[in-house]
This record gives sequence, structure tokens and C-alpha cells, in this order.
Amino acid sequence: MTRLSNRQYPLMKVFAMEQAGFHMSLEDAGTFDQRPFRSMLIQKWVAYKPGKGFGFYLTREGRDAWAEFNATNIFRLHPDAPLTRYFDPTAYGLTVKQKRQRKAPQATPQRKTAGSTAAPLASMRQMTQRP
Repeated sequence: MTRLSNRQYPLMKVFAMEQAGFHMSLEDAGTFDQRPFRSMLIQKWVAYKPGKGFGFYLTREGRDAWAEFNATNIFRLHPDAPLTRYFDPTAYGLTVKQKRQRKAPQATPQRKTAGSTAAPLASMRQMTQRP
């Protein structure tokens, strides 16, 4: 999942809203906070191409991150399911739906084991040997 900080988002938006092939000059880049530039360079969302008419540009990874960030679905698959456990409805005077009681699982009998498995293995060998 792509996460953009409060500083990355506005800078990413500057690049994303421009036309394909947009390059930002060093002078223009100097007017922006450099912390998001650094992190976006590390993430490979932005790269630099030296030369006249070139500069910083949004990479394919950067465009993909922007698209993922803006297209992330926040709707629940099961909206009727209970809210998060961190929300206490009683604190707001709301009633809580009662959960259905589940049947307690029946205890399975435990096999008694001796201190060693050598004796049961020896008896198994005797039972499986042919006369």
C-alpha cells in the first residue's frame, strides 16, 4: 500500500498534475521542502536527469504510487460486521448487538504417553512382523 506523508503528497501532486515529460529544474526544486524530495528519490518515485531542459521528473513507479494512493478503496466488504474493537458504543449511549453463543468444543480424550516412545514402537513392530 502506498503511503504519502503530509509533505510528500503536495510535492507528488506538483509532478502528477503536469503533463508527461515534465522536468523540474534545480532552481524550481530548491523552492520546495527537501525532505519529501529526499524520500521520493529513495522510493524511486522521482529521479533526476542532468542536462539542459531536464531535471527532476516523476518515474513510472511514482505515477503508479500516485494512482494507487488515489484509487485505494476504503469501503468494507461486510458493512454489517461489528465496528473496530477500539470503538466502545456504550461510551456514546448506543446499544450493543448480542453475539450468538457458540457451543463449547468437546474435549478430546488425551492419549496417555509413557516417558519414552521406545516401548510402543517395539510393540508395533511385533504386531506388524510376519510369522
